[in-house]
Amino acid sequence: RFQPVLRYPERKIRLGKKRQRPVLLLSYSLTPPGNGREAVFVIEALDCLRQLNIASVMLRLTLAMLFGGMIGLERARKGRPAGFRTYMLVCLGAALTMLLSQYEYYMLNHRWAARAAEVGIRTDVSRFGAQVINGIGFLGAGTIIVTGRQEVKGLTTAAGLWASACMGLAIGAGFYECVAVAFLMIFLSVHVLTP
Repeated sequence: RFQPVLRYPERKIRLGKKRQRPVLLLSYSLTPPGNGREAVFVIEALDCLRQLNIASVMLRLTLAMLFGGMIGLERARKGRPAGFRTYMLVCLGAALTMLLSQYEYYMLNHRWAARAAEVGIRTDVSRFGAQVINGIGFLGAGTIIVTGRQEVKGLTTAAGLWASACMGLAIGAGFYECVAVAFLMIFLSVHVLTP
């Protein structure tokens, strides 16, 4: 049974004073709360890879190419319109878009903060990710065709492209736990669960 691991600040909680709220970690442990040192270590080890530095950018883009390409292998073997390179590029582009939104957020709140306040720039960086989903809708629609026998072809390819783009957004955001589970599920759906 999976239970979320809670970590309290190092200060002691005293009766009669305002209680501090626990911090919920984005990892799960098989051990009950209080004995979850393994999960705390994993989260702290991944913290440097969640930040925006050259190592995390290289890791994110490499994971996007690798995972997107692996999902596209099966589609390429079946001769579908979107194959290995298409899936790789879709996932890489989505990850790059998410990295761009994180970079813009950092720059507008740190290095460009004075200039942005002077000019009055306000931006919502989550719009980048939303536009990836819109763009993939057009790309996916191009892979769906209706044959002369009134059969619809290309739905799995379109759905795979959409899932690959969403996985790329998660990779770009640095949500590695979600990426691992999503990749396994997408891979199983495309490669193993074929009719």
